[in-house]
Amino acid sequence: MNYVIREACIEDTDEIFRLWKCLAEDHTFKLTGEKVTFDDVENNYANLINDKDTIIYVAESENKIVGFIEAYRKERLHDFDEPSIYVLHCYIEPSFRNSRMVHRFLATVMQVGKKEGIQHISAHVFASNEKFYKNIKVLGFNEYKTLFLREI
Repeated sequence: MNYVIREACIEDTDEIFRLWKCLAEDHTFKLTGEKVTFDDVENNYANLINDKDTIIYVAESENKIVGFIEAYRKERLHDFDEPSIYVLHCYIEPSFRNSRMVHRFLATVMQVGKKEGIQHISAHVFASNEKFYKNIKVLGFNEYKTLFLREI
């Protein structure tokens, strides 16, 4: 399982969008039990890659994108008054999920923040995503707030 993590470029947008749809379908199914598609959603990754506040890295194996992480620089996030980084999306193809890729993705984003003098990084994690939750705890993330959801 050899792969390289690198900063995303404009040529990666279609593959990142493909992976984003896999992520969205997976989470929607786990939350609702319904199979959905997102074929009508516009691919905005070309704009995001050029946005100075967006951080996107991809994992590439044999010239194929097999994972990505998307994060944002924020001047103020949650209860913190100083700049921080917010991880919005991270998706890894199933065959690469035991490769410590998530650790490398998060370490890469944290390194970007460190170089910029940013002191906090945060992420929302779905309760159903036990594996990511476990990995993020191993990397020293602490629970800050818990959101409870109920259908009415």
